[in-house]
Amino acid sequence: MKYETGVQEIGVTFFQDTNVLNSIIIQPGSTSNFTIKNFTSIQITTGSGLHQGEFCITVSYQL
Repeated sequence: MKYETGVQEIGVTFFQDTNVLNSIIIQPGSTSNFTIKNFTSIQITTGSGLHQGEFCITVSYQL
């Protein structure tokens, strides 16, 4: 995740059904790389104001 501009941190939470698997906090002007397996949903939480950045997901399949 690349968080280019904004005034507050962004929270990224990964869930498996209703259980939280992992949470990541990203500050403005920073990037974060992570690997999370077996999640069913993602929640991105931001404060008020304008935010700009990128979120990229690469899917992998077991051979």
